[in-house]
Amino acid sequence: MDSPFRTISIALLFLNHRDYPWLPNNRVEYSSHQAKCHPPELIIVDGHGRAHPRRFGVACWIGVNTDIPSIGCAKETLMHYNGKIGKKRGNYLFIKDKKGIIGAVLVTQDNTKPVFVSPGHRVSLKTSIEIILHLS
Repeated sequence: MDSPFRTISIALLFLNHRDYPWLPNNRVEYSSHQAKCHPPELIIVDGHGRAHPRRFGVACWIGVNTDIPSIGCAKETLMHYNGKIGKKRGNYLFIKDKKGIIGAVLVTQDNTKPVFVSPGHRVSLKTSIEIILHLS
């Protein structure tokens, strides 16, 4: 019996091809009407920004291609981090690679799992953390 679901193989670190199939071949654009009326000031992506093994996750890609500030906020990490994070809202640890700090593990609510925040485009890590905390 044929399955209604398509089987795809996933290459590690290229999940955006599955989650955002329109990304590789298309530039994200807004119609001129949308851009004149309500251009977005920030895009928050369910994915990674700089906290990615290639330092260029889907939040970076979307931000660069739209020239709109972007932040990656993911439920799982692709990068190793050291230390123990408490369970209190606002606690965070930096995620580092060999070149420096690239993101943060952030507790957004008391006694919940942390999220993994990283800047995508035209946003600092400090601002990324502040915005995600403010919105949660």
